[in-house]
Amino acid sequence: MLAGESLLRPATPISSRFAGALILLAGSADRYWHQFRESLRCEGAEFVSVASGRGALELLRRSAFDLVVLGERLPDISGMTVLMETRRLGNVPVIVLVEGGPTVQARGFDLGADDVVAGNI
Repeated sequence: MLAGESLLRPATPISSRFAGALILLAGSADRYWHQFRESLRCEGAEFVSVASGRGALELLRRSAFDLVVLGERLPDISGMTVLMETRRLGNVPVIVLVEGGPTVQARGFDLGADDVVAGNI
């Protein structure tokens, strides 16, 4: 390879990137999680859904997840609190789903989220 050239690799299909992954979906919107699973189309990925923050933390203490998708609004403790505790437990990637604007999004990043997605959740 000559100086300045780069090796181009084909994009890895999302299905192979997540094949065999264990993904925790923490939030109370079962309908939303169904749509998430369908849109992600992860062949071979295993999804675990939990509706509460305390339930999510218990699962995170017992299992090694490859990804956490966390709703901001949980019935018992806030998603941001779960995010902080998740960061104390390890370095699993966390995507936080929020309903607020830029201030709420920035807080998610400040607390260690790998990505923050805003919308009506």
